[in-house]
Amino acid sequence: MESGLERVRDGLHHRSSLVKGEAYEVSVVCVGTGSVRVVVGGGDPQAVPCDGVAVRRDVVSAPEELPVDVTAEAGATGMVAWQVVSVAPAS
Repeated sequence: MESGLERVRDGLHHRSSLVKGEAYEVSVVCVGTGSVRVVVGGGDPQAVPCDGVAVRRDVVSAPEELPVDVTAEAGATGMVAWQVVSVAPAS
């Protein structure tokens, strides 16, 4: 498991070292005003409002290194927390 807390204005540009092929869940929550843009593993950007509600993204078959990038939208302020956890595959 990896996790962190960053200022929205600083953003987050993290690379998680994972076990290739394993399943993981990435969670991001922003608290403050405005919204942030989240990109996991080079996928499509997702706008996340800074309303304190966590957003989760499943990574079914992880690469060895998973980039997680969070950038502030114009006028956004507050804090952003993130977590990457290993999950058991669905049976």
